[in-house]
Amino acid sequence: MTEELKLKVGELTERGDFGRGIVRISAKDMKKAACTEGDVVEIEGKRKTAAIAVRAYPIDIGLDIVRMDGLERRNCGAGIGETVKIKKAAIAEAKSVTIAPARKGIIIHMGGNLIKQNILMRPMVTGDIIIPNPIVQDRRSSSVFEQFFGMDFGEMFTPFGEEKFVVVATEPKGVVRITRATDVE
Repeated sequence: MTEELKLKVGELTERGDFGRGIVRISAKDMKKAACTEGDVVEIEGKRKTAAIAVRAYPIDIGLDIVRMDGLERRNCGAGIGETVKIKKAAIAEAKSVTIAPARKGIIIHMGGNLIKQNILMRPMVTGDIIIPNPIVQDRRSSSVFEQFFGMDFGEMFTPFGEEKFVVVATEPKGVVRITRATDVE
């Protein structure tokens, strides 16, 4: 049975976790939400967003905490120490996604495929701010993602650095996941 969790927001501490669209949740809390590592969860603060659930840091076990980076906190409209609602997301495959640079005056001329390979399998909703980085960087976590997605995300090319993009539109609406079939503009 799926349960909506209320967890306190904490800060991600591993630098390699930043900008990857993940949140760290304890196995106990994932079980309550009827999800497992690699599943997409909906996070609701002042607004709704989505992220991929990854196991909590060992130090967090037993604390009702969800760790997320500044982008995820901004996307859900919650700060450190505030409470957010988390549940397993109803997710659709994105037919199309339109993204634009988040900074005014920036123009990027490149095909959507280069961005797409760096946001493949990433969940998002319209209005989210994202950094086009592959989901997983460290080798310890990659085996779970290889198992789920059939590829190693650690070897992908990330030409964007810390450049942020805003998700302007998605088809369909709601929580979507970028796949190989998604048209990224």
